[in-house]
Amino acid sequence: MWCCSFPWLWSESLGFFGRCTGVCAARQTKSRGSEVTFRPCCARKYYCSPECRAKARAWSQQQAQEKYRASEQGRACRQEQSRRYRERCRQRCGAAENAVGRGAARARVGRCSDICGPLIDLWNLIKSDPKRLLDRYEGMWRELNAGGKDFCHEVRRQFNESGDPCQFFFLLRTCRIGFVRFNRQGKFGSPFHLRKTAMSPVRVRLLLDDWHEKLNAHDVRFVEQDYRQVSSRAGDFLYLDPSYASQRALLYYGRFDLQPFLGWLAQQGGSHAVSLNGFSGDDDQRVEVPEALFDQHHQIDNGLSPTRRINGTGLVPVTDSLYVKKTMSRKR
Repeated sequence: MWCCSFPWLWSESLGFFGRCTGVCAARQTKSRGSEVTFRPCCARKYYCSPECRAKARAWSQQQAQEKYRASEQGRACRQEQSRRYRERCRQRCGAAENAVGRGAARARVGRCSDICGPLIDLWNLIKSDPKRLLDRYEGMWRELNAGGKDFCHEVRRQFNESGDPCQFFFLLRTCRIGFVRFNRQGKFGSPFHLRKTAMSPVRVRLLLDDWHEKLNAHDVRFVEQDYRQVSSRAGDFLYLDPSYASQRALLYYGRFDLQPFLGWLAQQGGSHAVSLNGFSGDDDQRVEVPEALFDQHHQIDNGLSPTRRINGTGLVPVTDSLYVKKTMSRKR
């Protein structure tokens, strides 16, 4: 919320002074009933402090964004963003298919693993019982509309105690720009996305039904395990998406060391495709990968940086690096 200096008041001792009828940013409260009295230095001074002015500008920008999203032009813009995203997905899949062949890229047998237990439990639930997941999500979605971010924070607290995959799915749909972050204690800490409403249960039902059908059409299994417990041989294909290198120590589900991972990858016998750092604008964030680990290196368009866009620091295009290596298939 923000504060302004209307109405103007007159005092024999102070002269003109303003009454802040909103809420100063430093008070951090939603109520507009409290008043902050301040003495303006001129007739056009509408805010009691620089922090109050900044808060007013942020509020105004948020209102303008919400109005734009609801307009025809805003909806057309989001549809165009979805189209570009689908095109990037086709581009990423096409690079892997061209490098290792369609047979490997469209395998009928899949083994998926991750060290994040709630994530594996979530995928197993989508495969076996999507209705249970949908019912739980719909209930939390309705409570979110009534309770706002306080309810979301309560769900996050409960999830950190229980590891419930249904609560994890709800948090993934409501956290800030979909970033999954855990702290040193392994607790989920991504904040609530104040400017975006959660996906409606109707759309969630369509997505769950689609993935449920795809997963059960093939031999796909989800297992909680470390990458070092996986081994491949000629004829296998690995797609690996490790945590990207960053100056920040806390990313995803604990710390990830790249060099041991590259050493493990060098010992694998199958083909592979690995996603790693690319470019952020003109900033080259690529990491050094031994040439023996890839035959082809592609830069995959990944749209605009969501963090820079949300923080208001500009629209910066980003890319991912895709390192692909093909090995000879084993003889049958």
